[in-house]
This record gives sequence, structure tokens and C-alpha cells, in this order.
Amino acid sequence: MIRCKMNKVSREIGHITRKPTYRERLGMRALLSSLPSAVGIRRRTPLLSKVLPMALLLTLASTPAFANDKPFFMSVNSGVSQLFNLLRDSEIAALPPQEELSEEPPADLSLKGWDFLFSEMVSAGVDPIELAAIFNDERMPPRKTLFFSVVPREPRSMYRRHNTRAARNNAMSFYRRHYSFFRKASSLFHVPEEVILSILQVETKCGSYTGNSRVFFRLARLASAADRSNILENYRIKKASDSKLRLEDVRNRAVWLKEVFLPHTIATIALASKQNVHPLEIRGSQAGAIGLPQFLPGNVEEFGYDADYNGEVDLFVPGDAILSVARFLTEHGWTAEANQEKSKQREVIAHYNRSEPYVDTILAMSRQLKGRIAKSSKRIEKKLRTLANVEG
Repeated sequence: MIRCKMNKVSREIGHITRKPTYRERLGMRALLSSLPSAVGIRRRTPLLSKVLPMALLLTLASTPAFANDKPFFMSVNSGVSQLFNLLRDSEIAALPPQEELSEEPPADLSLKGWDFLFSEMVSAGVDPIELAAIFNDERMPPRKTLFFSVVPREPRSMYRRHNTRAARNNAMSFYRRHYSFFRKASSLFHVPEEVILSILQVETKCGSYTGNSRVFFRLARLASAADRSNILENYRIKKASDSKLRLEDVRNRAVWLKEVFLPHTIATIALASKQNVHPLEIRGSQAGAIGLPQFLPGNVEEFGYDADYNGEVDLFVPGDAILSVARFLTEHGWTAEANQEKSKQREVIAHYNRSEPYVDTILAMSRQLKGRIAKSSKRIEKKLRTLANVEG
């Protein structure tokens, strides 16, 4: 049906401007198929299949791009925005209040099931044609139900292996190899070297394993948590073992996940463009984090530091990673005074990871590394002075 209507739209547009390319037709099909779910329509009807294509055509045809015979889709974002407003004001597109969510399964989704996220990202300003191409790429898996904890808690046992003798030895080896960057970070941002080192060791064993997952896909899963079908499936499964669970609780957690991870999903596209790679080729952890310090994509731009002054922030490069961690902590409230205030230290590190066991592990490892760093620093400085005297 969509293909049939798309051909009709293409023929009509042919009277106004040039024939759309294959890439443009792909984007239009994605827009048409996602519009019903984007505005809250649960099922396609014969009336809807006729109204949507022609409404989109008429809305786009009224834009300056068409009026001036400019290239196809030049004003697609504004046109779609107008159409969204038109449909939301109509009776057929009335959104049900959140509290009226029922357990009725939604209609089948297109775009491999990513319709909800597609509409959210387009509404946030992402190019719908580029986005449709990403979701239709063979490297992008179809969306599946994301099961999540309504009240997440990390067990302390999860971090026991991170603060062992072997882990601290690995951290010290990394420190000695990149001593100058640790000194620079501490001087510029007033963050103790042992805190930066502990974070890098806990996050990726100082770069030993940074993950090989497709970051866009991993973040897209989290950002799609608030998809209606995902909320209801989580509620159905969890309700079987927790009779006191409320649909509202599941929905609130899902919305929180969407609000946190949607900006980072969008930021992945911008980061890929900056690095001149495809968004699906940005690699990282299963949680969608990147590099030695495991920054989410939006944090790379906001808190990344170009330590070697080569014009780009690369969190897989030790220098950039070390300075970026220090900058992140400073931007979240770490000051010289925080070095004496345990409560302030906990508060700032919690911005990195809100898990209490994580914060405890970072602070415990920092205390154990502090003395070793001081001794190692003295030896390194002595060697540097000796070398300077020889060269002098």
C-alpha cells in the first residue's frame, strides 16, 4: 500500500519538480510508514492510507522549496513538522493519555521496528533521509524488546575483580607509560592522578578492552525503551512475578531511559560525521560507551580534551582519554577543595556512574594507588633530571 501511494506521490511531484532519486524515495517511504505511530495512530485504515500520502504531498508542495522549484526534499523537515501538527489536531490522530495505556498489542511496525525512535529523532531535528538509510542498513539489526530493571541496582560483587593486586599493577604500568599526561591533567584540572587512573582501570583496564559493539545500535535500543510495545511487554513479564508492580512505574523508567539515551543516539551521528565514518561503524561497549574512559557520544564533544593538540579528540589515545576524564570530573564539580571532602568526591564520581559500589571501588582503589603513584613519580622525576643533566 505504501509503495502504491509512494508511486502516486512521485507522479504528482513530477509535475512540480524533478523525479526523486532512489535515496529520496527511500526516505519518503520511511516517513509515510512511520507517521501513524509517530502521531499515536494504532492501526492503518483505508482512509488513513489515502489521507497520509496526499496530505504529505500537499504539505510539502506548499513549502518554499517546491514553490521555487528547488530540489526535492529541501524542506522535508518543516513539511513533516507541519503535517505532524495537522494530524495531531485531527480526530484520527488523537493521542491517548499516558494513563490510558492498555495491554492491547500495537500494530506491526516498519523500519525493522524502529518507527518510534525514528519519529523521535526526526522530531529532534535529525535528517529523515539520512536516518532512514541508517535504519535500513543491513548492519542495523531489527528492534527487539529491551527488558530493563524498574529499580536498577548493581551488586558489590560486580566490582570485586576490578580492585585486585593484578588490576593495580596494570594501572601502575599504564601510569608510568603516560606519566606526563597524568601530571598535566592534575595540574590543569586539580583532579588527583590516582582518581583518574582508577577510573580508567575500572572502565576498560586502561584500554585493554574498550568493546566492539555498534554504538548506534546499542544506544538506539536504550532510547527505544519508551516505545509503547516495549513498555507493555516489560509490564506483562514483570507483573507475573511482582503483583504490586504498576504500569506507571514501568513507563516512568522507560521514559527516563529514552530521555537519557536519545541525545546520545543523535550525537553518535554527529560524531560519525566529524570522524568521517558511518554511524554504524562507531564501536564501543554494549552500553554504548566509547574509548578508554567509556564516554557516551554526547560527552565526547562536551567533555573531550585534545591533549596532543592534533585537532581532534580521540578517546582511544591515552593522552586524550586521561585529560578528558579530568575535565569531566572538574566540569561536574571537582575542585582543589574536593581533595579533602569525601562527600564531595562521592558526589562528583557519581556523575560518572551512579552506582554506589562503583563509587566505593574508585575511591578504594585511589587510596591504594596514591602511595605507589607518589613513589613512582619521584623515581620518574629523578630519571628525568638525570637525563636533563646528561644532555646539558
